[in-house]
Amino acid sequence: MVRPNELSFARRGALSKLAARRQGARPSQLTAVFVGLDAERDDRAVVSFDGSEVSVLAGPVKMTPGALCAVEVDSANAPVRVLGPVTVRPEGLDEDVPAPDPVTAMPELAPHEGMSEADKQILDDAVEDLGEAQQTLTWAEPMFNLLSDLGAETDDPHQFASNLATYLEIPLDQIKIVDNRGADGDVIVELYDALIVEKFLLATEVITETMLAKKSVTAPALNVVHTDPNTGYGFRLEPEGLTILDADGNVVISLRADMANYFGIIKDGGFVASIDPDGNITGNNIAVNGELTYDSRELSEILAEFPRGLVSMSRNTADASIGSSEGRLLATTFITPEDNRMIEIRVMGRISNSATRRAALRLRQSSGDTVTPLNSAQKTWYLHTDWAESFDLSVVRSTSEWGWNPGEMITVGLFIESLNSGESIGFPFTAGQEISVRDVGPWQAIQGHAPWVPRPVAEPGRANRTRRANLLEH
Repeated sequence: MVRPNELSFARRGALSKLAARRQGARPSQLTAVFVGLDAERDDRAVVSFDGSEVSVLAGPVKMTPGALCAVEVDSANAPVRVLGPVTVRPEGLDEDVPAPDPVTAMPELAPHEGMSEADKQILDDAVEDLGEAQQTLTWAEPMFNLLSDLGAETDDPHQFASNLATYLEIPLDQIKIVDNRGADGDVIVELYDALIVEKFLLATEVITETMLAKKSVTAPALNVVHTDPNTGYGFRLEPEGLTILDADGNVVISLRADMANYFGIIKDGGFVASIDPDGNITGNNIAVNGELTYDSRELSEILAEFPRGLVSMSRNTADASIGSSEGRLLATTFITPEDNRMIEIRVMGRISNSATRRAALRLRQSSGDTVTPLNSAQKTWYLHTDWAESFDLSVVRSTSEWGWNPGEMITVGLFIESLNSGESIGFPFTAGQEISVRDVGPWQAIQGHAPWVPRPVAEPGRANRTRRANLLEH
């Protein structure tokens, strides 16, 4: 019979035990206190593990009661078997107190003096195979016990079938009794449906290495552990969620309801991305090929509402003196935006003269990387300078008003013409002669407002005086 402690560990990690052995996973090893041999089974030992005593498989290894021993555990930390002694004296026993005599499980299988190395190897292999068979029988024992309980009070196969249907909570017609008898004369009772067979296996905690289901498999609790024997990668599927492991057994992805973050990606022991129960997402970088929505609006639409700032800028690097023949003071080249935007072109600097001058400042543009006086003027300003005078001029238009094509190379320049015949105007580069192009926002419709000029106000009493004079003339 299976003891309660033993069955409790089987329920925690029965499937993981089989997976670890059959799929070549590397079992872990922990330390427990060796209590002694199991009084009911000579192939088992009792160890104190994780705060409770439990009976586990043991090989023909000599160990001292009260001393430490190595215990093989599965991925659920359920003990599988005793591997061997760690210490030879009980923990905390004074040195002057004799230690208990060592004991050996299955002493008839222990190596003895005079045995050859080949025989020892054969014996070791046999002991290992026996241990695996013992584990399989241990896990299957609940089913055999249940079958015994269901048929304990009756030899009638019909009554046994009824008991089985009641236990599985299935209709009696899902169980059939085969008419022909087995080799030993017993009537054979079979489950009618493969799904009922699976339910029976789950209800009795029978573990199978491979299970194929053409339909669904239902279980009140499901614990699945798998490790790929070739790569070492694995996963755990438990009622709390799914955990994916790397080749070293470290958690890299978790989808679990019992953690602060329901979903998490883990690297070097820390979260690099996560989603919490409130839907808050935390991560490092994000790359989006399609649309990205923020507050129910597409993000590119929101960003388009803001100015994009400086597009191009240049400054003079030498003094310039320009006369009545138009000359270029400033120029800058840039690529036009792909959409219709509001663009500001601004020119600023300082004129340095020894006398009063009049000047025309013309803003011209051209496709390509140069602009000349032959290109059309987009804006003209007139200045009447008195000795040294600074200027800061700008004009704002949409890209369509400027006449630009999307993604086109454009050069704009500021050209100067002295309106005083034969006289030049000086522009020192140290004064910061500068031209800049800025994106100031999305396209805006230009409003039209007619000028308003107040009408002349008549002098008080004048209209009355004129009327009286006309009356006197008549």
